[in-house]
Amino acid sequence: MKRVCFAAVFSLLSACEHSAEDHSQHGADAARDAESVEASTGDADAVTGDAAGDAATDDAAATVPLLNDCREADYVDRREEGAARTVVPRGSTGYTPRCVIVSAGQTVRFEMAFGTHPLVPGVPHGSSAGASTPSPIVAQRSGDQFAATFARAGYYPFYCDTHGHVGMAGVVRVVP
Repeated sequence: MKRVCFAAVFSLLSACEHSAEDHSQHGADAARDAESVEASTGDADAVTGDAAGDAATDDAAATVPLLNDCREADYVDRREEGAARTVVPRGSTGYTPRCVIVSAGQTVRFEMAFGTHPLVPGVPHGSSAGASTPSPIVAQRSGDQFAATFARAGYYPFYCDTHGHVGMAGVVRVVP
């Protein structure tokens, strides 16, 4: 009986250690996101398109920062005339598209029940968590439609205030 109990306790401790490692990895990912933005643009404010110089937001010259788990290959290009630029929920804890590219001056619509999925600008976890300002994405906690027009090139992260910690997060990448 003692061996079974010891094995169960060891198994539980191992699971806790993995959980702690996973949690610290999320923090490391967020810190890497922030460092990636500063390294690629030279300006932490460039995340929101508020870079000091236009060269920092030149999409062709910049390395794409990892924000809200959006990698370069994850972005869906919606710059074409007539392209659908609407972000909707995917299941109960995701967005589609969650990583989208638009041109400066274009509008992205967010359509969902904001009472259930409150839309917030920024990053949901880590040292850079919270709203990134200024952003045309304004927090929405009620209603079901919101449109944001992106005047400046840059990266505009957003997330669900309720489910962001489980991956309901995305980025609007605006190119000149």
